[in-house]
Amino acid sequence: MEEKTTSLKKTARVTGLLYFLLAVGGIYSVMIVSPKIIVANDILATAKNMLTNEFLFRTSIASDLIINTLFVTIVLLLYRLFKQVNEF
Repeated sequence: MEEKTTSLKKTARVTGLLYFLLAVGGIYSVMIVSPKIIVANDILATAKNMLTNEFLFRTSIASDLIINTLFVTIVLLLYRLFKQVNEF
């Protein structure tokens, strides 16, 4: 029983860490990249910003891929954590 509790605590801590990384990646995408790349109602200016800040745009794409992977991993870990709640 004690091993199961230790395993659940470890899973909970990993899930919390992944949530934190998800938040950091989201903040990077929304607060740092978006204002420098996206110009509201001006597609040409946005495209120019993408070409000018190509590295920033590429890191944004990589960040989005990592965020989506983290999100799927978090869902699986939460399933693992709460699976025993519905057991009879």
